[in-house]
Amino acid sequence: MAQVTTRPAINDVDYLKIAHTAAVAEDDIIVINGRVLVALGTYAINEAGLYAYEAGNITAPKEAPLVINPGDTLYWDDTAKVFTKTATANTKSAICKEAAASADTTVVLDLCNEVNL
Repeated sequence: MAQVTTRPAINDVDYLKIAHTAAVAEDDIIVINGRVLVALGTYAINEAGLYAYEAGNITAPKEAPLVINPGDTLYWDDTAKVFTKTATANTKSAICKEAAASADTTVVLDLCNEVNL
């Protein structure tokens, strides 16, 4: 699975407590019910765990080559396991916080699974 490389502490995120149908490691990125979530711990199959749905200043994998600018809406490509600006067949879930150059493999973003993103 793809993982975030930095994220805020648990008291600085909004999270859900859910049981996922697969085992996950801390910081894994998953999609459940059309929402991109980040695992806040390591959980076994069907074990209830905490998953962030809203968090700021996350460093996560991005599509390359692709230039991403602050304020760009980002979508999670669950097949390629990267954030992208391509909406088609991907899940809208974040906003870019810092510019990412074409060759960069990560982007700093705010995970914000809000309806009005």
